[in-house]
Amino acid sequence: IPAGPINKMDDVFRDAQVDALKLVETVQHPVLGLLKQVGFPVSMGGMPEGETVRWAPPVLGQHTREVLVTYGISEKEVDRLIASGVVMQSAVS
Repeated sequence: IPAGPINKMDDVFRDAQVDALKLVETVQHPVLGLLKQVGFPVSMGGMPEGETVRWAPPVLGQHTREVLVTYGISEKEVDRLIASGVVMQSAVS
């Protein structure tokens, strides 16, 4: 059984194995600026080294409309839910 320690994020970024595998990547976050992320730990053909993180994690409510519409809720109903405070839609897109 593969096993290892469960680290806090600051420990992850200081880990020798993470450093040796060049897993730390930096992405631009719309609110936080440059943000360090841990990249994909497996190398596969066609994946450029150091470019496995495609985008920063979303801010709260960033994809609310997209998710609700995908599940069949109308745009009008989504607008009503946002206006009534039932759900949140971030200004960041």
